[in-house]
Amino acid sequence: MPGIPRSKGCQKCVQRRVKCDETRPTCRECARRNFICPGYPEKFTFYNVHTWNSQQAHRSNRGVRIYGSGGSDIVRTSIDTQVMPSLATHATHTQECAIFSRYVGANSSGQWACYAHRMDLNWLDFILHPTQPHPPFLLSAVHALSILHLSQTENPNLVTQSMYAYGDTLASLRRGASCLPLSDGILAAAILVVLYEMKNMSFQASWVTTMNSIANVMQCTRNPSATYASGFGRTLFLTIRPFLIRAALSCGQACFLERVEWISVVQMMVRSENCSGREAPSGRRTKMHLWRL
Repeated sequence: MPGIPRSKGCQKCVQRRVKCDETRPTCRECARRNFICPGYPEKFTFYNVHTWNSQQAHRSNRGVRIYGSGGSDIVRTSIDTQVMPSLATHATHTQECAIFSRYVGANSSGQWACYAHRMDLNWLDFILHPTQPHPPFLLSAVHALSILHLSQTENPNLVTQSMYAYGDTLASLRRGASCLPLSDGILAAAILVVLYEMKNMSFQASWVTTMNSIANVMQCTRNPSATYASGFGRTLFLTIRPFLIRAALSCGQACFLERVEWISVVQMMVRSENCSGREAPSGRRTKMHLWRL
């Protein structure tokens, strides 16, 4: 092929197109002309260490060769993982976030209207626009709830798949809660698990047990006012408070929210809302009626 040097001489001799005696470390031609011999190019041998096994190739991968070591193990790959390993995962997560937004709009429109102005960071912003990557158990909880919503609105055949995702969420959440301190991600994932159990007819008897477990974990908080008075912790507290009270009433037990340290959380929220003008409209109307009386 024209333009490609076939000589094994040093790079200087190849460039000058003169015969090189290939003496090492420097050739005599460069030494005779007082040139610095650049040395000899390394010879690279390109070869495939794996063998092609045509008998185990799948028809769905036609046109893409899949190699296994010694022709025994076949590793299936797709074009997504070859070009960008996280492309398929990112696309799936984007779709799940969109479905989760539809779930919030369809099932929590009333609560959204009541509490949206009282939150520092709402659920959609926390899930869709995270400041740091979400833990795996939270992503798994969003995945399970999104599939369940699709099964109840579009494709009933997805119920079984949502149950598998629910089981994976519980296992991942147990591992995370056993080795990590209580965080917004753990509590958010637990709340989504409760919502899944309340929405799925097969698990409606489980949400009280899950809520009692959440209550036991929350009671270990040393300073509830500092944890739940602001930020997304405030959103989590406003979201989970009615469920905690309902679960306690269902079990015929006293709710831990009646303790002084937890009442102070609500009082601090009310004071901050009054100062910032985020007071609930129903609260303002109640005060106006009391003032008239």
